[in-house]
Amino acid sequence: MASEPQLDLADDAIVVRGGLMESATLATNIAKHAVFFPDDPPSLSVGAHPEWTATEIVVAAAFIPNAQVRVSTVGAIRALGHDVVPQGRIPHANLRLSANPSEDVYDELRSVFSEPIRKEDIPDD
Repeated sequence: MASEPQLDLADDAIVVRGGLMESATLATNIAKHAVFFPDDPPSLSVGAHPEWTATEIVVAAAFIPNAQVRVSTVGAIRALGHDVVPQGRIPHANLRLSANPSEDVYDELRSVFSEPIRKEDIPDD
C-alpha cells in the first residue's frame, strides 16, 4: 500500500481543529491518541494543508464530524513551542504538544485558535 506524501507545513498554513476545544475533550483525545501511538508526544488530531483554506480542509477531513471548528495557523501554534506534523491521510495532522497536557497548555492553545465557527460559516480567505 502506497503511503501518503508528507507535506511541509509553512508557518502560514491553516490548521483546523473540530469542536469547541473544551479541556475535558482535549484530555480525552490526547489519551486516545496515546493508545494508538504510544511513542508519540502528547498529540491532538487536526486538519492542515500548506495550500488549502479552512473550508477546503473541512470538506476533505471526514475525521472532523463536529458542527463547529476552530481555526489557527501552524506559525501561531509553533510560537507556543508546539508543532503540527502531517500524518496519515491528507489533510490529517497531529498537533504535537511540547509540554505535558495541563489547563495552562489548553488555555494557550485556545488563545491561538479562533472562537468556534460553524462549518458553513467559515470565511474563504
